[in-house]
Amino acid sequence: MERLKEKKEFKSIKWKRPDRALAMIGNKYSLGLKNKKATIWTAERVEKELNFILKAIKDNESFVTIGEAIENKKYGQQMIGDWLRTYPKENVIVVTYNRIKSILETRLNTGGLRNNLNPAMTIFNLKNNYGWKDRQETDINISSDIIDTDRVKRIAERIVQAKEIETPEYRVIDNKQDSNT
Repeated sequence: MERLKEKKEFKSIKWKRPDRALAMIGNKYSLGLKNKKATIWTAERVEKELNFILKAIKDNESFVTIGEAIENKKYGQQMIGDWLRTYPKENVIVVTYNRIKSILETRLNTGGLRNNLNPAMTIFNLKNNYGWKDRQETDINISSDIIDTDRVKRIAERIVQAKEIETPEYRVIDNKQDSNT
């Protein structure tokens, strides 16, 4: 009854079904009480929902997205992101969500490799939802010029003379270095 009395103070909007209105607003709603917000999704309830999603995914091997596990729920996929932003330090919530993502990522990957899923859509999904990237390939062209060992030797001698560093002498013989020590 207190809830109904508090609702009457919030006169600007008349709710026919308050439970429907709260679901439409999101995970937090105002009772019309000077900036006080009540949270519908407590950490315990979020943990319970994530465990339900994990169980649904484990029970049905054909699920490859979270959306399939929560299609009969009153909330959408965006709500899961809200949970993670609301409870970033709740270890159980984060670990359960990461486990769900890991299972779904593995299913997508193996389904794409075994041609059980459309490979193009699998690649698209893995890139957009799981951070996969294409490997960058670069071609390196090396010219076939023969290295002039005499020129290299002269340049090395100039560098040594310029720096006035005492170094052991090296002789270049057939592109091999022998030390005279």
